[in-house]
Amino acid sequence: MQLKFVGTGSAFNVKRGNNCAYYKDGDSILFLDFGESVFEKVIKKNILSGVKNIFVAITHMHGDHVGSLSTLIYYACFNLNTKVKLLSSGVGNKEDELSAFLKFQGVSEKHFEFVGENLEDKFTQIKNCKYVRVSHSKSLGQCYAVEIEMADKSKIYFSGDTNDQEYIKNVVSSLNKNDEFYCDTCLEDWEGNVHTNYKVLENLVPKEKRKQVYCMHIDDECLPALLKEKGFKVVK
Repeated sequence: MQLKFVGTGSAFNVKRGNNCAYYKDGDSILFLDFGESVFEKVIKKNILSGVKNIFVAITHMHGDHVGSLSTLIYYACFNLNTKVKLLSSGVGNKEDELSAFLKFQGVSEKHFEFVGENLEDKFTQIKNCKYVRVSHSKSLGQCYAVEIEMADKSKIYFSGDTNDQEYIKNVVSSLNKNDEFYCDTCLEDWEGNVHTNYKVLENLVPKEKRKQVYCMHIDDECLPALLKEKGFKVVK
């Protein structure tokens, strides 16, 4: 498992905390989402020790994915003397959306900066990181998955929150030997579910590829055992 996790739970799973992954490489770190409970855990676990360059990719604007971003930005400015770099990649209205959200929390653009998808000048193992549009909640304008290309040409796929079966099919069909797919997976099963039910994932992923699929954003503690029985991995 190439990504490490600060929290692995769905929005209401306070035991596991908000789903947030990161990749630390020397003095640079890339966070994938930064929800309400994340900042406290990052500080308590000393994850920012030795870090000079902080990058964040936000998949969508639900609180459990962006809720403590402003606190991270202030902490980086005033305690680490660095600006958080928000991945924008020129997609949709990502910059306008994040700027407006942060402005309402008193964070001006002098405290952070937007960057494109090329990250190889700050990471030894990451080449680039880009957004891929996916479906999730109709109440949000745009939601994204994240695709990371590593220096060795392997890829890390991070679904964010999604019920997008076409996206999952495309990722699974693209998986090479050393690739990893981190996928939003839930136990809840109801019409119009905005997350991916584990039965749907079981139908979409052939058995021989399930060892490359890491299930995350866990909503129920019964789910990990079910997933492991079916050959999937569960993030820690």
